[in-house]
Amino acid sequence: MSARLHVEGTEVHVWTCADARLAWLAVLSRYEDAIESRLRRTVLGKPFLAGTSLRFNRSRSHGRCVVAVSRFEIGIDLERVEPLADLAPLVEATLTARERDAFERMPQGERLAFFYRCWTRKEARLKAAGVGLRQDPRGVETNDGLSGWRWSESDPPAGYAMALAARLPFTVANQGEA
Repeated sequence: MSARLHVEGTEVHVWTCADARLAWLAVLSRYEDAIESRLRRTVLGKPFLAGTSLRFNRSRSHGRCVVAVSRFEIGIDLERVEPLADLAPLVEATLTARERDAFERMPQGERLAFFYRCWTRKEARLKAAGVGLRQDPRGVETNDGLSGWRWSESDPPAGYAMALAARLPFTVANQGEA
């Protein structure tokens, strides 16, 4: 048996990989044995490993994959940043009233990045909570600092927006390419 990696305390290890269907399993196998036979899903579909305190989350977008590994519930989202011809319907469908107000007040050139920042934070938080997009994203405030959630946009691959979310303070330890 080869030496296994360990994630401790408030650390979150973040791996990037090609969007291979099973690349995330290869990442998890660096930490635990018998990954495939222990993989389960919650009632709402969030994957987890039976018999361990290891927690993980993954996201894929346009040929890239990211995997977050920790000892507490964590969510991660990755989105390729692309120009969007008409942001207005997306903003209305996904942002809170406070976020929409901030969006409207900012210069045009900053709006796309703001939208992707809010969206990746929302999706990461909903994934960490185990509900995914079953919950209306307009109910997730990402900019007030009062929600009890912590976020990080640590080192996304070039051309992508990425966010991690957890209920407690955490430290990101980027592990690199898987």
